[in-house]
Amino acid sequence: MLRSKDLVFTLYGDYIRHRGGEAWTGSLIELLGLLGMSEQAVRSALSRMSRRGWLKGRRVGNKSFYSLTPKSIKLLEEGAQRIFQPRADEWDGKWCLLTYSIPEEKRHLRNKLRERLTWLGYAPLNHATWISPRILQHELEDLLDSLKIRDYVEIFCAEHLGFSSNREVVARCWNLEGLNRTYADFIAKYEPLLNEHKTRLTSTALSPMWTPTCRPSCCLTTGWVTKQSNCSENIMNY
Repeated sequence: MLRSKDLVFTLYGDYIRHRGGEAWTGSLIELLGLLGMSEQAVRSALSRMSRRGWLKGRRVGNKSFYSLTPKSIKLLEEGAQRIFQPRADEWDGKWCLLTYSIPEEKRHLRNKLRERLTWLGYAPLNHATWISPRILQHELEDLLDSLKIRDYVEIFCAEHLGFSSNREVVARCWNLEGLNRTYADFIAKYEPLLNEHKTRLTSTALSPMWTPTCRPSCCLTTGWVTKQSNCSENIMNY
């Protein structure tokens, strides 16, 4: 189940950020309520994310508005790139290993490091060694600097010489079965809604766009938007 912070990030990253970037608390309560969050949960999430520097609050009279901070915008941009523009180059067989030894008095930073490593696509080989099939040195340096823990971390680029296969290593470190079930559940839940939405668009709002225009362009009226109406194809592929 998604955490409240994840839902807020999704709402801002996919919608609000591209529509002015700021939202009134009342609107957030209404929108996130559609996703199962109570009013109290929304207010708590907004307050918590503001304290941690993910959101910036602004008051106008008795109303509060929230927008993203540079820190959260950077995180969302990195996430969007990994989701919508994944790397397509072939794997060279080398692993990036990150090991850490963080003092007990800074143990809260361990949880933050693990959370951010998971976000970057890393997985634990053991309790203090994380691996990735991609060398993400720039992203790691930014992460370590933001947490101020460079002195407690080492990064290596290595080849796996034995004794498990790479496929076995991946299966052991990443919960592929669980991830696959999550994707399958998501598809089972939302594919019928998507098909219903497509059918509704085809039969109502977009029906005029499928009417053939068998007339020479020189005979059409000024401002004819046939080319623009081709966006229906893009909408249907959305």
